[in-house]
Amino acid sequence: EKEAWDRAAEVTDAYLDTWRDTVPWLQMLINHEDADDVTLALVTLRAGIKAREQASCYEACSLLRENAQHLYHRDAFTLANVL
Repeated sequence: EKEAWDRAAEVTDAYLDTWRDTVPWLQMLINHEDADDVTLALVTLRAGIKAREQASCYEACSLLRENAQHLYHRDAFTLANVL
């Protein structure tokens, strides 16, 4: 079980590093608050992993998924967004 928490921390840290490298140029294209919501969800997930609190991790993963999907849906080139 320890290995699963360690691996989760490694993966989350890698995602967080990549996200932080991507955010500066991405914020030129999308709403800053939306990008911040993704960052906050990743940081919250990392905290849950560090504390080894499974419920916190589930909640953070749900928020991360919703916030990431919001980035796409809000700025997707669709008829609803154009009108």
